[in-house]
Amino acid sequence: MCCCEETINNSGEKINDGDGGGASPDSTVVVVFNPNIDYKANGVNPLFEDDYIIVGWDAPGGDAEVMIKSASSTFECYASRNHSTSQNTLLSIVGNTYDIFSTGLASDDVLTGRMSSVNDRTAFHYEFTFQLTGLSTNPAYFHLDYHTITSDKYV
Repeated sequence: MCCCEETINNSGEKINDGDGGGASPDSTVVVVFNPNIDYKANGVNPLFEDDYIIVGWDAPGGDAEVMIKSASSTFECYASRNHSTSQNTLLSIVGNTYDIFSTGLASDDVLTGRMSSVNDRTAFHYEFTFQLTGLSTNPAYFHLDYHTITSDKYV
């Protein structure tokens, strides 16, 4: 996990102070980062990492990226940029880095989306937002909510 994140549960209680402690179910992570620096999913300082995925940022292209870690967890990712264009991506190869949105993000863009495992009922369900805040000198924000699957019923 990144050194600069705090994990907050749904009751608003702080679970960790960015000390590398493990994630708990139904959590929120907010990371403020410099969009001009790489935080690659296959690098040493990603934005987020747990047992299932690694989320990163590739600065030169403005690319939000994700890598799956578990061979038993294939994820489907849906992302929408500025609520106007969208993209679906199947994340199926362990260790492969996938761009969440193939054309990247530019100044003032907001990328929202969800990732769910299609074959692992124990994996988290993720809801994310990347927001660039204007000039390249301004910070960018990564907001991630992740939840355990609580239903044993499929309809």
